[in-house]
Amino acid sequence: MNPQDIKQLGRTLSEQDFSRLPATIPSEATLNPHRLMIRVGKRSATLDLSTSQSIKQAMHAKERPGDGTRHRFLTIAQTIEDIIAAYSGR
Repeated sequence: MNPQDIKQLGRTLSEQDFSRLPATIPSEATLNPHRLMIRVGKRSATLDLSTSQSIKQAMHAKERPGDGTRHRFLTIAQTIEDIIAAYSGR
């Protein structure tokens, strides 16, 4: 990652208050979930998505009341996915 990517990721982690995300973010039960985990140092947060659901699809799905935590996690995950995509040529 270049310095600009590191700054972007750091800013997103800060803006979305990663350090205050719970270790496991509540999700609807699903068979064969698409599990996302973000780990920074010793801190991690995990969210299960429906099978084959993308981060973008999950972000645009209708939010339920109290879903701010889910949205914060997905915003961080989307930033990470965008940075990776830039390097993989997607």
